[in-house]
Amino acid sequence: MNIIFEKMGNKHQKQVMDIFNYYISNGTAAFPGTVLPEQFYRFLMEKSEGYPSYVLKKDNNSIIGFCQLSKYNPFSTFKSTANITYFISKDYTRKTKNYRKTGLKSRAGRHDEFRGSISASR
Repeated sequence: MNIIFEKMGNKHQKQVMDIFNYYISNGTAAFPGTVLPEQFYRFLMEKSEGYPSYVLKKDNNSIIGFCQLSKYNPFSTFKSTANITYFISKDYTRKTKNYRKTGLKSRAGRHDEFRGSISASR
């Protein structure tokens, strides 16, 4: 399976929110207690403003996940540290393990401000 990283944009709103809401409804990986409307997508984009955000696409262009870097901590000591958040569609959690480890971290390392460590959450 070939995974394509595409910059996250407004056209991905529905698919990203479907994946995010699955984790809200079926576990504790996403913190909100109730399913969120599609309009919440704007907040996800604002949270990672200035940092890379990607959707993960399968060969047939279907979105199977998304990932974002965001500020780890507002104190200047942590300016070179980022938090990475990713959610993978339930049908692909066992199939994309290596892409999560190598693809996301290598892309994070290309970000202009990033020079430190990554704190992962999902």
